[in-house]
Amino acid sequence: MAASRNTRYHEAAHAVAAHVLGIELEEEAMVLNSDRDACVNVVAKPPDDADEDWFTKRVAVKLAGPLAMCRLRGEKLHWDTMRPSGEYHTDFEDSLKLFKSYGNIVGRVFSSDELDQQMNRAACIATKCVQTNQAAIVALTDATEGKDRFSRTQIIACIQACQ
Repeated sequence: MAASRNTRYHEAAHAVAAHVLGIELEEEAMVLNSDRDACVNVVAKPPDDADEDWFTKRVAVKLAGPLAMCRLRGEKLHWDTMRPSGEYHTDFEDSLKLFKSYGNIVGRVFSSDELDQQMNRAACIATKCVQTNQAAIVALTDATEGKDRFSRTQIIACIQACQ
């Protein structure tokens, strides 16, 4: 079963944000087998020179999907509403894990307040990215209709066609 338009839109927002923010996509970047089996694959390992800014952008990529969906629905979303019981709990949990992994790299544990600040910063970046790249998100959503997979090359070509 192919992924629904809403799922493709959510995943397109992740993919566009990754490209725009300079987070490397895997070669087989979008998997859209169904609503339950859809994802955007970014290179899992941070680059050797990854810093706090890189991790913030990576989290912004995670938050772009839910934020785009809320924008589409005309809803306001604060990242904190994505907690484990929420619709986007996986994106939320993955975002927190990313910041904690950065803390492990630099040898520190972030306080709750520091995590909140990081998440707020990433959410602002994601929101701006979604707003300024709306045409690319829609174009990628349309281009993936009926597709199970979309490569990094196809994603980049679709985004560049909108610029």
